[in-house]
Amino acid sequence: MSLRIGLVGAGGIGAHHAARYSEVENAQLTAVVDIDTERANALAKEYGIENVYASVDEAVASGTFDAVDICLPTWLHADAAVAAAKAGKHVLCEKPMATTLEEGDQMIQAARQAGVVLMIAQCRRYDNFWGAVRDALADGAIGGPVVWRDVSGSNGPGPAWFYDRHKGLGPLVDGAIHNYDFARTMFGEATSVYATGRSFKDVTAVDTGIAVIRFERGDELQLTWSWGLPKGVRANGGHDILGPKGVLFFAPPAFVKAPECPEGHRQVVAVREGGEVVPYQYKVNDMYREEIQAFVDSVAGKREAYPDGEDAKRSLAIGMAVLESAESGKLVHL
Repeated sequence: MSLRIGLVGAGGIGAHHAARYSEVENAQLTAVVDIDTERANALAKEYGIENVYASVDEAVASGTFDAVDICLPTWLHADAAVAAAKAGKHVLCEKPMATTLEEGDQMIQAARQAGVVLMIAQCRRYDNFWGAVRDALADGAIGGPVVWRDVSGSNGPGPAWFYDRHKGLGPLVDGAIHNYDFARTMFGEATSVYATGRSFKDVTAVDTGIAVIRFERGDELQLTWSWGLPKGVRANGGHDILGPKGVLFFAPPAFVKAPECPEGHRQVVAVREGGEVVPYQYKVNDMYREEIQAFVDSVAGKREAYPDGEDAKRSLAIGMAVLESAESGKLVHL
């Protein structure tokens, strides 16, 4: 029997999720919820979704679905998740799970009391590319502890709420939550954070900042993120990971002679002493489809939610500590 799912939020990420359901086993989109009913009706028509609602309360009372896929702006996550859980609906919620740790606790408690699944859509956990990075480090390709460096700079997303300190939290949480979360799967829990921040735009959230996160094994994540650049301008960003035995490149640079990949595959490469190249090839996959399938399977009892609310809240805690440090100028211990 297919799990009936109500898609809550018909915007950009909601459309991404909706497009995957035709490839997800044992699930069917039966409702779409959005205050913008014109947008909701357009999405419903495109994907053959039978029911359209303008509010979460109306939708969860309808009985037309068993679970929700929440793709709302971050500041609306907690209320929607709690309402759905109290109505006995399982919850898949986009990242970051909430705008405060207290809201995260409310979501966790509501799901626990109702006995429903709460899973947060940290999509990188289901991406074979990021899996190859994790495998290379676990294999000791460049030794350890390591330093992961990440630089990202652009004009950022369009909607104003992304730059609101209390609604979207800015790039050091909304964007970098991916890094914090995946770093935890590689390095364990974070122990301290130091960050600096500023705003190039006239906004209330930090739109440009630098953060250094230390982890329990001694690994370090160093990131620079900006959503404050002019339109059409991007920084020459990128990733690499430095270790005592070499460097892990997230894609082979021009000066590295890497082996050919089979069709549909790509690779990350470790470069070690003497120019030795160690490739880690992976099959390109659809991380959104895989995470939705994982949620459906967790509701069916075939696997545990990954990440569940408690797990995802620890990633959010890093983001909130980064903001605290950027705003105070002080080192924050976790």
